[in-house]
Amino acid sequence: MYSAFKYSIIAVHFFGSIALYFFMRHCLKSTCWAALLAVIGFSFSNGYYAIVCNPQMIAESFLPLILICMYYYITYFDCKRRIPYALLGLGIFILLFYTAFYVAYFTCLFILIALACFLCVNLFFTKRADIILFFKIVFRHWIEWMLYAFLALCSLIPFVLLYLPTFEKVGGRNWGDILLYAPSLSNIIGKDVNNVLGLDPSIYHLKTGFSPIVLILLTIFSVLYFVLQFFTRQKDCRKKEKEKQISFLLITTLISAVTISLFLMVVWKNGFCLWYFFYKYLPGASAIRGISRWLAFITLPVAILFALLCDAIFRGNTICRRITFPLLLVVVFLCNYSSVGTPTAWNISDETAFIDSVSAPPADCDVMYLTDTTLSHPEKGTWELQMDAWAIAQHYDLKTVNGYSGQLPDHWDLLVEDPDIDTRVVDWLNLNHTKNVTLYAYDLGTNEWTRVIPE
Repeated sequence: MYSAFKYSIIAVHFFGSIALYFFMRHCLKSTCWAALLAVIGFSFSNGYYAIVCNPQMIAESFLPLILICMYYYITYFDCKRRIPYALLGLGIFILLFYTAFYVAYFTCLFILIALACFLCVNLFFTKRADIILFFKIVFRHWIEWMLYAFLALCSLIPFVLLYLPTFEKVGGRNWGDILLYAPSLSNIIGKDVNNVLGLDPSIYHLKTGFSPIVLILLTIFSVLYFVLQFFTRQKDCRKKEKEKQISFLLITTLISAVTISLFLMVVWKNGFCLWYFFYKYLPGASAIRGISRWLAFITLPVAILFALLCDAIFRGNTICRRITFPLLLVVVFLCNYSSVGTPTAWNISDETAFIDSVSAPPADCDVMYLTDTTLSHPEKGTWELQMDAWAIAQHYDLKTVNGYSGQLPDHWDLLVEDPDIDTRVVDWLNLNHTKNVTLYAYDLGTNEWTRVIPE
């Protein structure tokens, strides 16, 4: 189990890196240096470093594959070859809801922000005819897109049937709980002595930002890009260089979307947070508690934008490119490197040793829960003990009333360190009309099993 978990994380991470390199190199036609820069900026970023503690967020590594599908859908837009790419991309996106709700929801949110920015950029920088053409395309293919939407909704029926009853019963997160996980401006730009350069804000508590050096370079390159475009844009338009126009629209849209995204979740000193409007009026937003994960999520568009800006600025100068890109690769890597690993309390050697130390349960044991009457493990947090109970139950093929979830069942407050846990467990089982089970308590301190039901 532990090996499967470890190798799954490694495989998904590796796959996401390869897919992003392919997207940058073959879809966006970037140089190999720019593609590598994007991979390092995403797959080896502060944000990715932090989300290892929440493995569901690693599903973000599948997003480059969705981007590849989107690219080929647009490329083959006028022929039926687009349909397989649409279905594959849609299928991966639907599976994200089952695997990582945060990633799926954040993807929808960023698409909405990027689409709004794209329309505004088009309206400001291009002719009105381009906007009219865009809406003509939408109206021409609306039936096909409605079929895709219908297929997506049908595929999400099991998810909705599981999710909505829980949401209706427990309700969304209140604004006070959300503010506990909201980042401040200092979480976007921070400092950590564990980083080689001493400038890494990679501090986990669901709040992980970007290296100041990366943000400064991103700002400088954005300004430099617009300055260069100011002097070359008219010339490019006269030559009808369509690729450069598309590149300009893409980069400008990304700059706008990333700028909005960086400050979307920030709580200012006066208590104002832009996310409140989404929380209040956007369906599903009130279910998001750890909103600071958004900063880790937007690492992908930030990495793509950073690479595209560097590629656009330095592409025309071979000597400058050969010097600048290797230097940038080293700087970005060092900005994201930390000498301290991600703090997790789950590894093969420790967990195997723990399970081996647990005495076997009695043969008639159906359900178990964990106690620690001697407080033998003060170093373990509440939820680590809950996961220990789960590991024991998995190993011996038992059920357990312990567990961990972002949403707790009604009246569930079964804390291992609670001296009245025996009474609480029995009351909770009776409250839920649990019958015909043999319940045992396992004591971590004494390594003994005690039958609780029936007495």
